Amino acid sequence: MRWLIDSLLELVYPELCPACDEPTPRALGLCTACAESLYELGAACDLCADPQEAPLRCRRCRRVRPPFSSVTAP
Repeated sequence: MRWLIDSLLELVYPELCPACDEPTPRALGLCTACAESLYELGAACDLCADPQEAPLRCRRCRRVRPPFSSVTAP
């Protein structure tokens, strides 16, 4: 019965890519085109996600802790 409800909800309210609003499979989150356009930035601060040479805290976050606990970026 649950699969029927899920199927009807997906028909009425399809999952949309948060980047371009195109319909996308529920498991992916992003549509194929947007997912393929992403590239890895490399090392970043483990708190603010600011790109840097090593995956450690950046000087700004060591000096003054930001008002959030962490940031995640795709």
